[in-house]
Amino acid sequence: MTIHSTAVIDPQAEIDPTAIIGPHAVIEGPVRISTGCRIGPSVVILGHTVIEAGCQIHSHAVIGDLPQDHAYHGAESSCHIGEGCTIREGVTIHRGTDPGSKTAIGARCLLMTNSHIAHNCELGEDVTIVSGALLAVARASRETFLAAHVDEIYDRLTAQRSIFRRLDDLAYDAAKLVPGLVPTRAEVDAEAAAGPGFSTETY
Repeated sequence: MTIHSTAVIDPQAEIDPTAIIGPHAVIEGPVRISTGCRIGPSVVILGHTVIEAGCQIHSHAVIGDLPQDHAYHGAESSCHIGEGCTIREGVTIHRGTDPGSKTAIGARCLLMTNSHIAHNCELGEDVTIVSGALLAVARASRETFLAAHVDEIYDRLTAQRSIFRRLDDLAYDAAKLVPGLVPTRAEVDAEAAAGPGFSTETY
């Protein structure tokens, strides 16, 4: 086990001998850190938090702090980080609100810089949260998100196609007024018939 001399480790914490704890890290409470984890400088891990094997937690991340929820009244709750996760600089992940509840991050997730995972959120495996994103109480995975939002996604794509059709009509109206401004519809149709995709010369 490699623990920097400036790190502060609670006696209740269970840290695997293969884990690396960087300078000024704070591990408070019955935290459990599994094999092969790397905890970067100034990381704070609190409460009933479990960090599974092979996680990389970068500087200034805070995991397992109290939920930002008026309904929280000091109940014992937890935070669970699945194996192989990468948690980048400044990420915050809060524990659950209700007694016995948890915030859970699935295996191999990537949480980019300064993203926030609120109390009781559940991420599936292989989820990426981009920099600065804020996830409120929800369950997220690639499969469940698509299943839950397929109608919304379709509506948005359909709306975008409608916009493009309107722009298309405007362009051809302009072409009538200014010859040569844009290709004629016949020219575009002929090019489309010649092969798949768009011409790099025209567009």
